[in-house]
Amino acid sequence: MLRKILSVSVVLIVIHFSLASALLNNNVSPSNIGGINISPTTSTLPAITPPAVTPPAVTTPDTIPTLPAITLPNTTLSSVTPPATIPTLPAVTLPNTTVSNTPLQTTLNTINQTVGTDTGAITLATPTLNGSITKLSSLVSEATINITSNSATDSTTLSMISSPISISAPLLNPTTLNTWAAVSATVVNSIVSNTINNVNQLPQVMVAGISNTNAVINTINSQSSILLNIVFPPLTSGTTIISAIGLPNYTLPNSTSVATIIPTVVTTVNPTSGQVIATPPFDKIIPGQKMIIPVTNSVIPSFGGLKEIDVQSSPTATSTGGTAPDEWFVAEVDNKLPSSISSSSIKGTIFLFVNIQYPFEDNGVGFNWGDPHTHAKPPTLTLVVNKTSQSFIQNDSQGCPIIDAYTLSSGAWTQNGLGEIFSSSISPTQCQITIQSQHLSKFAFSLRHISSLQSSGPGLFGVGTVANSLTSASLAGSLDNGTIDTATAVTSLLNTVTSFYKTIADPAEGFSNVECSQGSGFALMTGQYTSGAVPNKVVFLKMSLLDNTGHVLSTGNGDISDIDAHKTKSFNAIARFNDNFTSCTVQVDTTIPK
Repeated sequence: MLRKILSVSVVLIVIHFSLASALLNNNVSPSNIGGINISPTTSTLPAITPPAVTPPAVTTPDTIPTLPAITLPNTTLSSVTPPATIPTLPAVTLPNTTVSNTPLQTTLNTINQTVGTDTGAITLATPTLNGSITKLSSLVSEATINITSNSATDSTTLSMISSPISISAPLLNPTTLNTWAAVSATVVNSIVSNTINNVNQLPQVMVAGISNTNAVINTINSQSSILLNIVFPPLTSGTTIISAIGLPNYTLPNSTSVATIIPTVVTTVNPTSGQVIATPPFDKIIPGQKMIIPVTNSVIPSFGGLKEIDVQSSPTATSTGGTAPDEWFVAEVDNKLPSSISSSSIKGTIFLFVNIQYPFEDNGVGFNWGDPHTHAKPPTLTLVVNKTSQSFIQNDSQGCPIIDAYTLSSGAWTQNGLGEIFSSSISPTQCQITIQSQHLSKFAFSLRHISSLQSSGPGLFGVGTVANSLTSASLAGSLDNGTIDTATAVTSLLNTVTSFYKTIADPAEGFSNVECSQGSGFALMTGQYTSGAVPNKVVFLKMSLLDNTGHVLSTGNGDISDIDAHKTKSFNAIARFNDNFTSCTVQVDTTIPK
């Protein structure tokens, strides 16, 4: 039975496979299978419209609630106890450094002055000096030292600096040091004398407030000179002397509010050629800066000599012919003229020859100190002069001989623009006499003989007469004698004036309203000058004080700058004199046309 059932099942399976095969082979549509019609239908669903949804309104509260404050608890830090001792760092030694055989040097000075007590102290920011590395081969082209002032904390200014300020000097070249050892190089000042055996022993440039007279004097007295046992022939060029000495370049402070006091190099005195005085070379001149060049007293020759040069360039002065590689001054000093220079036209007894040189004079490049326009005011030379008991030499009330000054111009000696303005006795045997000039050049100084007193002569001067009215004075123009300002000088003269003024009743042509007033140690001339047809850069004046016989008692100088043709300008002139005189005269010495 079972076998029959299995057989029937197999037969049915075969039949189904056969039918399926036939359908596939004959591509019979599945919609009609086995006589049953199957048709697919497409039904369209109804459109569904979503309902509109309105979001609920959001209301912003009128105020934003303040968060509650959070208070942090106080916290006390644990105390820190410093160590009983602070350990000392080990010393660090830096090796010496040389760049292109030029020692590396940093000149940095910072000066702070504190005034007051611990409570409420006032710190002055003046003066502050800032320095830079100098002469570092070609890496630094120019060193500068700037002096600046901060007046916000105090009214003190640089012009009133009271304590001398020293600016670090450059280092001496080792080769020059070895050379100097053979000529007994010594630093000399008013206190000590030290042999130079180290490159860092050069004296420093010093500065003081230009308006603080006492500070300037103290600084001058503190400055040093270098004494070298060497000899230069007469009239040796300044360039040769500076090169032979071998000093490195110094840098001057960049301020016109200070007086710069410059150290000097001085040679020992030689009977044949006298003495040479030189400054170090400078990187540059600061226009308008006052420079004072003193010589230590102990190295001045026994016959007398040059004690000091005071020179101040005009603020507008510039280098002529380009920029000089350096600037310097050299002075040759002797008690006689060089054999190649004539003494013709010099009266009296010659006792001193001074030849001041500078780069422009040698090579035509640099500041031309031979031109009066280069100077802010006339330069002065202070001389040490021996007193004399010789009966034919004129002496003043100080017991000092009266000096006549000459300058060499175009090969001839002239007194144009020169005059003695101050004299003082500094010892029983010596005097200091200050001579004012209009420029720096070659000078000769002579002791005036009594026999050289001369009458003014007709036509040369207008001779003054005594006027009793004190109201006839008309102090015109400005007075600058190199040591006191205008107000001080004029006030001093007026306070010490005698009971008369001397008015020139018949002045020389071109002069008018000329008056002389007598004061303590000075005689002041004021007046007006009308030029002729030629305009002039400078008109040099010479004033003379006369006794009742017309003899010259003393002379003085003045000048009128920048006067055009047929113009009138006021002038003043000053003469050093401490006694009575009867009359005064004035004349034009010379002019420099425009």
